[in-house]
Amino acid sequence: MKKVIAFVMYTGVIGQGFYREFQSSPEFDPVLINDYQNAELYLGDRTPCILVIEVPDHSSYPLSYCLEICNRFKRAFPLCKCMLFLSYTYMDNILSEVVAARRNGQIDDFATAHTRVEEISAAIQALA
Repeated sequence: MKKVIAFVMYTGVIGQGFYREFQSSPEFDPVLINDYQNAELYLGDRTPCILVIEVPDHSSYPLSYCLEICNRFKRAFPLCKCMLFLSYTYMDNILSEVVAARRNGQIDDFATAHTRVEEISAAIQALA
């Protein structure tokens, strides 16, 4: 059975790039979602093993809200690993909170927009 990866992405181009990276994989079943509030509904009956959520510059989806979504997924899907993708321009403002979230188990990993796609893909695969 394929492992489901839920990509909750604000930036369409980024989300489509991640989706395409895993689309042809025999091991993974990617799901691309842009509705942060109702992300779980787009999974249907699939259970995600990984959630990758973008923390964008857009003020509607600040880090605190993205962390709430991670908590929501971890409650609904206890085995789900959560990874933040930081496309937020002012990363210095949020990095200490991201590190704290990683240390206390709210998230399992994070990557930044400055990281190569191949490296992010490897990090996602390592979570599975």
